Amino acid sequence: MPYDPTDPDRPDRITLSPKVNAIRSRSSFAVGFPYHPPAVAEARAAGSARYDPSSRRWLFPVHHLDAVVTLMERIHAILVRDGIERAEDRSLRIEADWTLRPSAIMEAGDPRTDPGAVFNMGGRPSIAERVGEAFTGSREAGILRPDLHGRELVRVWYRTAMPDEIAAFQRRSQHEPDLMP
Repeated sequence: MPYDPTDPDRPDRITLSPKVNAIRSRSSFAVGFPYHPPAVAEARAAGSARYDPSSRRWLFPVHHLDAVVTLMERIHAILVRDGIERAEDRSLRIEADWTLRPSAIMEAGDPRTDPGAVFNMGGRPSIAERVGEAFTGSREAGILRPDLHGRELVRVWYRTAMPDEIAAFQRRSQHEPDLMP
């Protein structure tokens, strides 16, 4: 399972058991597990990991997803072997947590709300990854701008667009000029 930064369902959290998990930040996966010398030795043996004493987690470069899952499997096996964890607690879950991703509120029907649309967000070319359900803008819905009250809105999750995505979008937009931001 190679890590693909453009995959909209790329993992933000990996849970193998109640005691063995990983959380993704911008540049790394932070793997956590209970202190146990054989498990620590296993983490040390993983060449691309380094220990972060402030979080008490082992950090892997974000593109080493396979290595993270493999290490988690090995550590869980050690913890089961040594009676720290139960084998039946193993349940691999790889989750994309959209609440942790950048998002913006936009008017429904705006061309930027189409998944795959490239637009300028904060001075950076961004690509729409996911669009939430439409809702009516109001103070109760958390919309403070009065000019958006009563309008149909959507939440758009986005990320920085890759150069090849920008080029593909520009080629597609030449045939549909209303798509260009």
